[in-house]
Amino acid sequence: MNGAQGLLIVGALFCLPAAASVGQPAEFRSKTVDQWIAALDHEQIRVRWAAAHALGQLGPAAAKAVEPLMNTLDNRGEDEYVRGSACWALGRIGPAAEPAVGLLIETLQSKHTSVRRNAPIALGNLGDAARPAAASLAELLDDEDARVRAAAAVALWKIDSYASAAATLEKMLAARDGDDAYHATVAIRALGAAAEPMVPALVEALGHPDPDAARGAAKTLVRIGPAAVTAACRAVTSGEPGMRRQAAHALGSLGRAGVGSLVDALKDESPVVRRTAARALGRLGPDAVEAVPALLEAVNDSHREVRDEAARALALVGPARGPTGPTSPQSARPD
Repeated sequence: MNGAQGLLIVGALFCLPAAASVGQPAEFRSKTVDQWIAALDHEQIRVRWAAAHALGQLGPAAAKAVEPLMNTLDNRGEDEYVRGSACWALGRIGPAAEPAVGLLIETLQSKHTSVRRNAPIALGNLGDAARPAAASLAELLDDEDARVRAAAAVALWKIDSYASAAATLEKMLAARDGDDAYHATVAIRALGAAAEPMVPALVEALGHPDPDAARGAAKTLVRIGPAAVTAACRAVTSGEPGMRRQAAHALGSLGRAGVGSLVDALKDESPVVRRTAARALGRLGPDAVEAVPALLEAVNDSHREVRDEAARALALVGPARGPTGPTSPQSARPD
């Protein structure tokens, strides 16, 4: 098979999971699982990697792939990224992959970062069945690679909320090294609402000097959900401008509870914070209707970008209705 045909197979592997999991008959799903299992032995590395990734995308529907994926993982001569993808897929398959726990524990000692990082992710997803991995995961909390440390900490958290896991993640978030902080935010995101105890540390990370880490903290607060609203509301009116800006960004995805704080932020001394607050209110749409009067004032802001963002937000939020009908923005047009 030539390279062009291999690329076509890769494309098919990426496109088919969505089709296979939505509205398709069981016969079609079963057939495609068999095809992906067969592709784990393909001569091209990129096809083998894509096959493992596709099986992981299918999750529990790919239960019959557990043994072939374990064989791929156990093959020390296999490409590290293919083995890492096999780890990830086993974790996505769920309880049917519990027989792989012992192999995944052995894999934690791999010399390859991709494998060493994906094995904790898989073990964390297997929950109680992965308790025997706790001691080995704890050893990775001092790994030289930030992604491995963060993945191990989150896996320990998922398995039994180990205190050392939270301490490791908090230390990484506070590190001035942007890689540490950024990878911690990405890993914590996988915990969802369960990461509520990390909210204070994430709020502090909103002001991180590394912009990727700061944005990552904002995204993770959004994933945590309502439990992050109060802290984000405080942050949007305190701290340095970077923190206030990222807090405003997060509030734009956390529902109407943050509208009042975003209205306050429309009067922030920093035009970047004011602009971000206006944009966040626009993302909230009709849920931010109480902000219309403040947005009408903001279309007269001294900075053009703030005025433009406020105008866009008004179009998305919709008019506030008073006793005599909608409030008209005609008198508040920018010069």
